[in-house]
Amino acid sequence: MKQKITALLGAALITLFFGSIAQANILRFTAILSGANEVPPVTTTGVGEAELLFDTSNGTYTLFVRITGLSTTLTGSHIHEASAGSNGPVIHDLGALLAAPNRVYSGKRTGTYRGSVDALLAGRAYVNVHSVAFPNGELRGQLSLVPETREHVLNVSSRGLIDPGNGQAGTLFSGFVLASDRTILVRALGDSLRPLGVSNALPDAAVELFDSAGVRIAANDNWASTQPLAIRATGLAPSVATDAAITRTLPAGTYTAQVDASKGAGVAVLEVYSLPTPTLIGALQAAGQFTTLIAAVQAAGLVDALSGPGPFTLFAPTDAAFAKLPAGTLDSLLEPANRTSLLSVLAYHLVPAKVLSASLEDGTSVLSLSAETLTISLTGGARVNTAVIQEVDFVVTNGVIHPIDTVLLPPSR
Repeated sequence: MKQKITALLGAALITLFFGSIAQANILRFTAILSGANEVPPVTTTGVGEAELLFDTSNGTYTLFVRITGLSTTLTGSHIHEASAGSNGPVIHDLGALLAAPNRVYSGKRTGTYRGSVDALLAGRAYVNVHSVAFPNGELRGQLSLVPETREHVLNVSSRGLIDPGNGQAGTLFSGFVLASDRTILVRALGDSLRPLGVSNALPDAAVELFDSAGVRIAANDNWASTQPLAIRATGLAPSVATDAAITRTLPAGTYTAQVDASKGAGVAVLEVYSLPTPTLIGALQAAGQFTTLIAAVQAAGLVDALSGPGPFTLFAPTDAAFAKLPAGTLDSLLEPANRTSLLSVLAYHLVPAKVLSASLEDGTSVLSLSAETLTISLTGGARVNTAVIQEVDFVVTNGVIHPIDTVLLPPSR
């Protein structure tokens, strides 16, 4: 009989590619939790994974733990200090972790590390989990320092087999640290793995992003449903629409990404990328749906200006938006003799400030670069004047882009 595993995190492969995310004073430790690591070893179906981020600047730590398949109810968890093969004293009492269906447990703990830092660095600290059936410990894993050959981590990739069982229980997660404001992409791949020969890929993967307080700050089920242009511009869009992705510009801090496995069992990949933030012009070019707008910007001689420091907010008409203009309108605007009119139209789409969606309310008015007012409506969906805002907060180095479905013509035209 096939054993049902709610989240095979113990078999997850974690691959690190080095580049530009993590903070230089943050050390990362991981541990695979199993009964075989107990002293003495125990036989159990339980597996788990722990990740500890240690800040050398102030001695604090953040610990993430995921456990599944325990034989009986979890009764406690701790960080101990001892080498592999021996038992040692408790350094931190982690308490009871958050329970989910089928005895899946997850938790996050923060605080000042009270053990020996030298012992932690030497691999002489471990996470131990106790249950009713194994009061002395059912799962154990030594915390091992993840070596970094360069200063920062560019990509974090976790792979695992997930079976959600009863409800939203199966999870795959990865923690990451940002030293400064960064644009990141998080993606959860399931169906995209099938063409690569993974027949038991997770169906319809979804992803969630949490901050250091455990507050969910973003979620996505199908990547093309919320940020298609921004995600496509990264060059890292999943190959299948049913997979998930999120891109955000985040402040410095600690974050956790998690795959939602409530829709079936299978293999998933969870990845976090640090991205170079493009300029406004670079982002339009990369997105692939603003060729007409780029041609208009070039005809108006605005490429250098919009590549400058800004900041700008651009309500950017897509190619489909330009296609809705009356016949002959676009051709007329692109004629050299009508450059002044073209500049007026483009300036009406630009605001000389960085206006993010969080600062907008229903009825908000903003002054465009043409000195004419744009009105934001949030009733029945976000709009600027009569144009539907199709996507918000496409952040670039010199501002932000909000794609729209209609070309805005200034009242003076």
